[in-house]
Amino acid sequence: MIKFVSFRHITYFYVSSGQPSRLSPKKTSKGNPRGCPKKMTSMKELTKVEEEVMQIIWQKERGVVRDFINEMNDPKPPYSTISSVVRILEKKGFVSHKAYGKTHEYFPIITKDEYRKFAVNGLVKRFFAGSASNMLSFFAKENQLEPEELKSLIDSINENDKSDE
Repeated sequence: MIKFVSFRHITYFYVSSGQPSRLSPKKTSKGNPRGCPKKMTSMKELTKVEEEVMQIIWQKERGVVRDFINEMNDPKPPYSTISSVVRILEKKGFVSHKAYGKTHEYFPIITKDEYRKFAVNGLVKRFFAGSASNMLSFFAKENQLEPEELKSLIDSINENDKSDE
């Protein structure tokens, strides 16, 4: 009897003797073991459609393309469109998949918090000359924040600074 076990992307098999033997992991055409995310050198910004799909993937934590389509508003986009978007997200290093025959179950590699930090930092750099205080000043003016809200925001920032120390 042969039993297959995967651990850290290496497949082991046990023969009737019970002694493990090591198989080399299967390689894709790009040299990455299947199911192993590509090592990201830098995060890329998502398009609006990619971000909408990614929000659903973060919410569901894993699923097949049909699951993601079912979570979308009507009119629902074609299966092939969302399948293409998910493959682009995989190429960009945001999701990976586990194959079950012809079916692929996708799951996020990048957390929502990691992308949020990246996106907000990009926003600050592009629109506020890299200054968080310029951004906060803009939002305070545009949203007409009350003094109590500003004080609460300052207190929150001070608490975060203390917890970082």
